Amino acid sequence: LDDDDDDDDAFQLEEHEHSLLDDTDTAIMSPQQLLSVWNFSIVYSDTWMVPVLYFSVTRNDNGMPFSRNEILEMLDNTNDVEDTWQFVSYQEHPITGEPSCFLHPCQIPQRLEMLHEQQQQQQQQHGGDESFVVSPILSWLTMMLPAVGYGIPSRIFSQLQHSLLYHDE
Repeated sequence: LDDDDDDDDAFQLEEHEHSLLDDTDTAIMSPQQLLSVWNFSIVYSDTWMVPVLYFSVTRNDNGMPFSRNEILEMLDNTNDVEDTWQFVSYQEHPITGEPSCFLHPCQIPQRLEMLHEQQQQQQQQHGGDESFVVSPILSWLTMMLPAVGYGIPSRIFSQLQHSLLYHDE
C-alpha cells in the first residue's frame, strides 16, 4: 500500500466514525445529552488486553465539563443497567491527562471470547462462509456504545464490516 491509499482509508474511516454517533434514531437521549458534546476515545489496556472506551462530556453552550454525577445521571436515563456505578469509572485519561469517564473493561475479555466462539460456530454451520465473521472491534463497539446511549446503525455496521473484511482487495 502506498501512503495515498492509507490517507484515503483513514479519511473514509473518519467519515464512518462521525456518522456512527450522529444517527440519533438508535439512541435514547436525555435533554442533557442533546445539549452536550460527547468526546470518545479508545485506548488499548495492557492490563486487560482489550480496548477501553474513554469519554468526556461537555456543555454545548459553554464547553464546561459535566460532573461525574451528572454523567452517571444521564447514563442511568439511557440504559437498562441497574447499577451504572459498577461499570463507569472516572480517572485521568491515559494519553491526554484530562479527567475522563471510562467503561471498566473487567468483563470484556470473557464477552469477546464468547462472541468469538459464537462466530466460529456460525461460520462452521455455514460451511466456512466469512460473511458470518464480525470484526473484533465492531463486536466490541456493539457491546460498549449502548452503555453510553449510542448504537451503530445497521447500515453503517454493514459498511464498516464490509470495509474491514475486504480491506486488502
